[in-house]
Amino acid sequence: MNGYRVWVDFIRQDYDLDTGRAILHFSKPEHSFQVYCDAFSDKQLNTDSSYAKSFKHIDLSKIKPDDNVELDYINPLTGEFLSKDSPFYFKDMDFDGEKELVVNNFSMGSRGYNTYDVFKVFHVSKPLRLMGRPFCDDPYKMNNYNVEYEAEKKSVLDKRYDGVDAYGHYRYKSIPSKKEGLGRVFILEDAEDMGFYHPKGKCASDSVNLLQPYKKYERIEGKFVLTERGVYESGYYGWNNNVIVLERNP
Repeated sequence: MNGYRVWVDFIRQDYDLDTGRAILHFSKPEHSFQVYCDAFSDKQLNTDSSYAKSFKHIDLSKIKPDDNVELDYINPLTGEFLSKDSPFYFKDMDFDGEKELVVNNFSMGSRGYNTYDVFKVFHVSKPLRLMGRPFCDDPYKMNNYNVEYEAEKKSVLDKRYDGVDAYGHYRYKSIPSKKEGLGRVFILEDAEDMGFYHPKGKCASDSVNLLQPYKKYERIEGKFVLTERGVYESGYYGWNNNVIVLERNP
């Protein structure tokens, strides 16, 4: 893959899991490195024979310690930032013009979706795991359930929903950085709280204060001019229903 010879030291986590702790080794004449992941797997390594229809199937329950297993590499789809099936791949994940190593943690996220470890591996003395949002902020981890890349905006959109319940979004923008080893970093560009909380099978909760931003415009000399902005505060079982003005233009 990308000219590298790749091998993995793998220790299965449990008898009923297809994931395990792993050290991934990448080697070619001009560059070698290794990274550690605590939840690595491959679509071909599993105990579910239904995968055999689309992938080479290797039953982990029949693999003994110190066995060597050869796997076919699964490429990510073109344009795919968060690959569904590829176990690892190179992709520019922070929009600095240089690819990072992405390691897929299959089915380790919400509702069985994938999470991802992202490493700087080029022009650094040793691999550097990208931390902080949108990548990794314990217990949060980038996933392909409600995270989308907006390449044209150099942004990552984290949509705040869980099943049918929607809460808003966080959008992280890539900006230049002077930090050593990091050409760009992400900052929170905008966020939205939709003020909606309704667990399945339960009544809606109104025990928190919800802040909804608003803007007011007036037509002045034929043009719409922003004259006021603020937030609507509501919640706490009906006790709060306020308009908080943050800025007013004469």
